[in-house]
Amino acid sequence: MTGRDAEAARVFQAAARLFKAPADTSVTRAVQAAGKIRVFRFCDRNNPDDLIPNLWRNGTEADIRRVTGLARFPEGMRQLAELHVQGVDGRLRLSPFVSVTSDPQVASRTRDGLLREIIHTSPERAEFDVPRDLLYTPQGLLATDAAEMLYLGDDLADHLVRWERNPYRRR
Repeated sequence: MTGRDAEAARVFQAAARLFKAPADTSVTRAVQAAGKIRVFRFCDRNNPDDLIPNLWRNGTEADIRRVTGLARFPEGMRQLAELHVQGVDGRLRLSPFVSVTSDPQVASRTRDGLLREIIHTSPERAEFDVPRDLLYTPQGLLATDAAEMLYLGDDLADHLVRWERNPYRRR
């Protein structure tokens, strides 16, 4: 491993630790109680990247440092969540979140055009039981009509319960 690779690995590990134990933020927690909650994601089981935040797939070392630095502050975490939900072009590629929903039926009727397209074109729906303290629901954003939550972390696949064909897919 080169010095650059070792430094990149150190940055990724530090960022992962930060995102596993986020600070309390102005972003409303989906649920305050301990435990797990059942959530769903519309995606393709043959594309493992569908379960990983864009930050981990697209970010450079500098991007990861910048985002993890921003996430240390309540206002920064709120901004990251808002940018993700709004799908701000260019910034979504640096999101530390993966979108999930607690209610697929409500999500299938969303006014959010991008989310609606994902739901109606994805071949599968994955079901997860995830720790409640890693789920965020930004207040007052477009996503609230879709029961959208944001999963914070790069280990969503570790919480997989099952895959099923997407019942909302339109052919």
